[in-house]
Amino acid sequence: MKPDAYCEQRAAPPGSSLYYSLLFTPPPRRTALLALHALRAELVGIVRECSEPSVAQTKLAWWRYQVESIYEGAPEHPVAHALAPVIEAHDLPREQFQELMDGVEMTLAPRQFADTGELSLYCHRVDGTIALLSAEVCGYEDHHTPRCIHELGMAVCQTRIILDVAANTTSGHVQLPLDEQRSAAATAGAGRDEALAVRLRHQSEKANAYFRAGLTRLPEGDRLGQLHWLTLAAIHRATLNELERTGFVPRARQLALTPLRKLWIAWVTQRRERRCQRRWQHGRPVLP
Repeated sequence: MKPDAYCEQRAAPPGSSLYYSLLFTPPPRRTALLALHALRAELVGIVRECSEPSVAQTKLAWWRYQVESIYEGAPEHPVAHALAPVIEAHDLPREQFQELMDGVEMTLAPRQFADTGELSLYCHRVDGTIALLSAEVCGYEDHHTPRCIHELGMAVCQTRIILDVAANTTSGHVQLPLDEQRSAAATAGAGRDEALAVRLRHQSEKANAYFRAGLTRLPEGDRLGQLHWLTLAAIHRATLNELERTGFVPRARQLALTPLRKLWIAWVTQRRERRCQRRWQHGRPVLP
C-alpha cells in the first residue's frame, strides 16, 4: 500500500469525523493533512493497543526514532514516508512533533491528571500541536491565525476526552482531573453518575470557551484556507451539544453523529466560509 493511501486508511476512514472535515479540502493539501493526522493516530493508538506500559514505551521510542529519521532523510514507516515531503515543503519544526510524542507519553501508564493545568498541557501536546502544524500546511496571512486554530485543537481534544469519559472508553488512560473529581463529589453528594455529570458539564464549558475563541477570532481572510479545522470543530461541537442535551448522563457507548449529519455539517461549513470569503474580498461586512 502506498504511503498516502495508508495514511488515509489509518487516519480518516469513510464515516469518520476527519474524513468529512477534509471532504472539501484541495487534494494536495488534503494529502499533507492526512499525513499529520496519521502520525497522531499511530501515536494515540499505542495507548489504546498496548496494555503493557513497557511495550508501549518501546513502541513510542521507536516512533521517536522514526520522526528523527525523517529529518535525517531516511524514513522507514509509510507515515514517515508521507510526512517527509510535507515537513520539507513547509519547514515544520521537529520540536512540535516531539511535543506530540511527549503528550502521548503522559498517558502510557494508567493515571489521572492532578489538575486542570496538566489536562490542558495534554490537550496542547496531543491536538494543539497538530492544529499548529496544520495551520502551517494550510497557510495564512494573519499572524493571529495559528493561535486561533490552536484554540480549536484544544476544543476538539477536550471534546474527545469528554465523550470518552461519558462512555467509559478511556481504559483508565485519560481521565478528568483529580481535583475536579473531589469538588464534583462534594457538590453532587454521594451519587456517582451525578458527580460525573457535574465534571463533564464543567469540562464542556471549557471546551465551548475554546470553540468560541477560535471561531470568533480567526481572521476573515484566512478562514477558507483553514476550512479543515473549522469543519472538524463544527462536527465536534455538534456532538458535544448532543451530549449536553442528554444532561451528560453516562452512556453504554460513545456518542457519535451519523455520517449523513457529518456530511451536512461539512457542506454547510464550507458553503458559509466561501460566502464569507467572497464578502470579505469585496469589502462587505461578513454576516454570521
